[in-house]
Amino acid sequence: MFLLVQTVASTWQVSVVASGIADRAFEFQSHPTWWLVAIDVAVVMIGWRLSRRGGPSGRSDPQAILRWTVGVMVVLTALIVIALPVQMLWVVWAVHHGVLDPITLPNVVRTVRVF
Repeated sequence: MFLLVQTVASTWQVSVVASGIADRAFEFQSHPTWWLVAIDVAVVMIGWRLSRRGGPSGRSDPQAILRWTVGVMVVLTALIVIALPVQMLWVVWAVHHGVLDPITLPNVVRTVRVF
């Protein structure tokens, strides 16, 4: 479920015409990439390994570790749902203010269309 929400939240596309450059349009596309999957899998694997490993007394609390894992996944999903749309607004603002190659996350592809 978390990966599905992250995938939907990280998929966007916007086309912007820069001020003073009427013959070019800048398109930015964000799509889910393997780094999202890798982070999610790493969190789940750490939680799973911790729940399997016994503490100093040979006991561990799998429910507490499950709550920790789900909590981390909720926080990651919230960050993605908030950060990636903010990134879309950032590229629109940046291009309108003359920054034609704004700093973005690695999952964003910039294309320049010339009319």
